[in-house]
Amino acid sequence: MASPLSEPDSPMSRKNYGVFLSFRGPDSRNTIVAHLYRALCQRGVYTFKDNEELEAGQRRSELFEAIGGSRIAVVVFSENYATSKWCLDELAKIIYRKNRGKIAVIPIFYKVSPQEVRLNKKENGEEGCYQKAIKVMEGKTWVNSQMLQCWRTALWEGGDMIGPSLRQGGDEDNLVQQVVDRVSKTLDRVPLEVAMYPVDMIARLKAVKPSLHMDPHEDAVYMIGIHGSRGVGKTTLSKAVCNHIANGFDDWCFLPDVRSNDLAVLQQTLLCELLKQKDLTVPSIDTGKILIKERLCNKRVVIILDDVDEMKQLDALAGNLNWFGKGSRIIITTTNRHLLPSDRVRPSDIYTVELLGKDQAEELFRWHASCGRPENLNIDHQYIEALLNYANRLPLALTVLGSLVRDRSSSDWKSILEKLDENPDKTINSVLKISFKELDPQQKEIFLDIACFFNRWDRNYVVPVVESCYSGALMDINVLVERCLITVENGQIQMHELIEVMGRSIVRDEYSIGDGVPSRIWLYEDFLDVFSEDEVVGIHVKGIVLNLARKENKTINKSTFKGLKRLRLLVIRNAFDTDGPLRLPSDLRWFDWPQYSELNIELSSTRKLVGLHLPRSNINQINLQDCKELKFLNIGHCRSLVSVPDLSQNSKLIHLDLQYCNLKETKFLIDLNCDATLKNLILSGNDFTSVDECITKFENLDELQMCFCEQLTTVRELPNILRLLLIGCRELQTLPSLHAAVRPSPRRFYVDLSNSYKMITSYFRSPYLPAIPSYIETSFPLPRIREFGGAADVIVAGEEFLAWMNFQTEEGELPYRASLPEGMSENDILGLALYVTFDVTSSEARSDSGGYIANIVTAVLGHKRVWRLDTISRWESVHTWFVYLPRQQLSEEDTDFSADMDWSNITFRFTGIGTRIQRCGCHVVCKREQDDQKFRFHRADYPGYGGYSYANYFY
Repeated sequence: MASPLSEPDSPMSRKNYGVFLSFRGPDSRNTIVAHLYRALCQRGVYTFKDNEELEAGQRRSELFEAIGGSRIAVVVFSENYATSKWCLDELAKIIYRKNRGKIAVIPIFYKVSPQEVRLNKKENGEEGCYQKAIKVMEGKTWVNSQMLQCWRTALWEGGDMIGPSLRQGGDEDNLVQQVVDRVSKTLDRVPLEVAMYPVDMIARLKAVKPSLHMDPHEDAVYMIGIHGSRGVGKTTLSKAVCNHIANGFDDWCFLPDVRSNDLAVLQQTLLCELLKQKDLTVPSIDTGKILIKERLCNKRVVIILDDVDEMKQLDALAGNLNWFGKGSRIIITTTNRHLLPSDRVRPSDIYTVELLGKDQAEELFRWHASCGRPENLNIDHQYIEALLNYANRLPLALTVLGSLVRDRSSSDWKSILEKLDENPDKTINSVLKISFKELDPQQKEIFLDIACFFNRWDRNYVVPVVESCYSGALMDINVLVERCLITVENGQIQMHELIEVMGRSIVRDEYSIGDGVPSRIWLYEDFLDVFSEDEVVGIHVKGIVLNLARKENKTINKSTFKGLKRLRLLVIRNAFDTDGPLRLPSDLRWFDWPQYSELNIELSSTRKLVGLHLPRSNINQINLQDCKELKFLNIGHCRSLVSVPDLSQNSKLIHLDLQYCNLKETKFLIDLNCDATLKNLILSGNDFTSVDECITKFENLDELQMCFCEQLTTVRELPNILRLLLIGCRELQTLPSLHAAVRPSPRRFYVDLSNSYKMITSYFRSPYLPAIPSYIETSFPLPRIREFGGAADVIVAGEEFLAWMNFQTEEGELPYRASLPEGMSENDILGLALYVTFDVTSSEARSDSGGYIANIVTAVLGHKRVWRLDTISRWESVHTWFVYLPRQQLSEEDTDFSADMDWSNITFRFTGIGTRIQRCGCHVVCKREQDDQKFRFHRADYPGYGGYSYANYFY
């Protein structure tokens, strides 16, 4: 049966909140809740507090929508909380979303103990107030067993979480401050995605709880082992545990697929995640151990090491408990129980994940087979039972088989069962193969490419590669996602290890062609076995991807690949060199060989080539005249290049990377014939002094990068673009106004001119020199913004001042608010323009590379956005950041804002981390110009304070 809490999210009708407050009005509305609500609003956190005047019929819908649109739920457990059906429904919905990784929860135990909330007796043995309340609910005629079970489960889990307590006569102000600080920290985190349907998760969390030692006063460091067979749900459980406990720690880090990754890279990821230092590097495993011990020994953290299969991995990442700060928890998932060292993991702290029970297995299967509506699954139960038998209660198999039969007729179910019956091998591998066999031929090829080559590779790289080999590949990738054969997480294409193993076994066993040679080669040893001769012919290999962590000292014959008539994909990284200019086969579509050692390469026969990547190579010339299908060209950092190759015949180019190629001029752009197709042009690190005006001919250019062109002085024209990067162009003085270059789009328009210092003297404006226009003001005059309609981000070196902004202040780190003027509605507002002038002054912002890393956190309408300042050169001047947030586009993918927010109280605040805020401003842009001036901002923490408007002062 479907959960009463499982209504699908409806983002178009939902208002997004930072915090949802769940509380029992008579107990706490006018005490702690009032204080907490005020404190959150002062911090600029958009908070939902239940309106006493809501009609009963509106209440459930309103509350559930608010919960669905909130990042955090703060639940105030008080004496009479469980006597309210509304409170219990709220809590059940909150816990339901928490277990899906959709919301963080902070409990407050207000004059009650966690023990009572968990429906236990008081410490003195008396019946607790929550026990009494649930007994009363049991006697209500309108309460059914499903509701009671939901409430009991939610109360147990809510009472089991860590949160501040307030006894009679306790310090309420201190508790409120604790909660507000915790909310601020939590808003900067994104919870881990647990599972689409987390069946049995609460029971598993209960079972693993004793191993976590979550006494809030516990300072010992614990390692916890989560052990079980592959596909049983170890990773899913570890993510749920992290979401469950992370709010009680300084920070957390999840390291996936430890067994398949380079240890130094994993050490670097761990340190960068927990120290918030993006450019920190780990040159060796031994260095990584020292850095972890030195830098994390005072941080209370949660670390998940997922899929560990060798002791050296633990020794490199968590060699001793004293590497981490007091109270830290290190969670290790593994299939090998004996791998967990007794000196670090106590036997009682190892939890073995068992197969799902029969009922839970059927529930999970029904959820996936019905698109989340199990009550609508009208299929003969014998078919369901038969498929459950094949899945053998393994969550991965249940998920894949359920997705396979989704939206299928009874005859399709029967056909799938017949195929399973034909195979006497009932292992999980054979069960998963049924999903593979249901794919069409092209989908099978793409699936095998991902299984063999691209698991956990960046989606932005994988999609063009696959599209170069197969027509309409993006739709096929979406089919693989729908069938639960792959997922897309954090920008990566990901595949469960068991599915990857299944795919690779198919290649080895069923897709081998001629003499047992597989159609795809991904292991270095396999490559050496197959290509032992100087030139191999007659072998129909379709793809070779060798991605080695360390450079191998081996040379192969230049004609090794020439005879591979069906080779479409060739990626060689750190594998070997050649004994001369490489000769490539005619059917090749994608060629990627960074640090290619030869001076040139033979491409006359590769007429179907779509992607060519030779970054940091030794080539001095390259002939691309015959590569008329070429769309992606990366020859960046090829410093030996004598001249830009003739690209006049490459009319389909989409991406062109020529960074750090010692280019002295840009006249070569004139001869390019990809005017309508070019989307990304990267010219950073070159020596030209100006940009040819023909740059404007690229009518669909999305991104133009010319960073660290230290001789560049003049850019007279710009095409219509979405992203312009001119970081570190120290001599740049002439740049056209941006308003003509801005292309309205659902995507954000972004310009970064940081560290381009001479722009300061060309365009400078301060409160004391109002007659000199600033660059931002020239590029984005208010009338242009009013008609533009798109979102924009601009950062420039220098201290800018925007005269048209109706509120500006030098007290930048305070929260400010303006109410919607009388007679106006949200529909009268077009958007919000903000700017902040800042300087990077903190020594903590200095990075290991000698540059700076810092954050500016913006809180707008209660939603935080961290703007991370990142550069490889030192910040040597004040900078100004301008952002325009249109009301209708605030739900775009790179922000946390929503187009359907409540704009009746507009709040904003800038907070510098490693930066000093000098000045900031805000302007509400309305449809009618005269309405802009009706908004009056004041300090949110002192409602009577009128603020200070520089615009009013000077004009």
